[in-house]
Amino acid sequence: MNYLNDIEYKNYFTTPYFWHIDSKRRREGKVFLWPLRKEEIKFNNLISPFGLPRSDEIRKMTKAFVRWIVLLFVVIAIVMLDYYYNRMLEIVIEHGKMLSEQTSYSHLNIKVDGEGVVANLLKEILNFNYTGYLKEELTNEKCLKNASSKPDWFYNFHSLFLPVFLILLLMVFFNFVVQRFVFLVVMGMIFPYRSKARVIHLYNKLLLARINMDKLNEAKKIEEKKENKKKIEEKK
Repeated sequence: MNYLNDIEYKNYFTTPYFWHIDSKRRREGKVFLWPLRKEEIKFNNLISPFGLPRSDEIRKMTKAFVRWIVLLFVVIAIVMLDYYYNRMLEIVIEHGKMLSEQTSYSHLNIKVDGEGVVANLLKEILNFNYTGYLKEELTNEKCLKNASSKPDWFYNFHSLFLPVFLILLLMVFFNFVVQRFVFLVVMGMIFPYRSKARVIHLYNKLLLARINMDKLNEAKKIEEKKENKKKIEEKK
């Protein structure tokens, strides 16, 4: 992992711990860095964790946006496919309905002849007339699926389009924020000593460059003074 193996890897963030070190040195009367000079910021590509995205982060956001566009087209295609599938079911149901009517008439007349105990008993039980009339309608509506081609926009919004919009925010607009949070906060919590070592390394590098630059500027000023003094003496 570059974070652990290369101390210079993405080591250009001026984190709160960076300024904590600088504030402590200022209170102790030592050389400190605040405020950073423009040439230091430009040469070392320094940036605040809360600063605007860099060029490499913008390129990642652009790639993420292209992937999001593809995802959006897939979601729209799924919604349209669902709509036309249900519309096709509506057409099938509309032309598949069946209705049949059944009408019947029946008449029953039982007459028992004879004399005796058994015959009289049967007459009392079976002597009757029955007339039946039947009219019935049969349909297959209960067997057909009740489909509706009208899309459920509330369901589509909170189940499809809302997650897609959240992906747009996290993967595109706040892509660099998420990456910085993972790199600085999450990795810092997992590897706290390594995180501090990286900040201290960056601070020492800038401090050493500042001290050397100040010494060089001071040497240049002394040299200029000597040259100016020589020019004045030569004129005399």
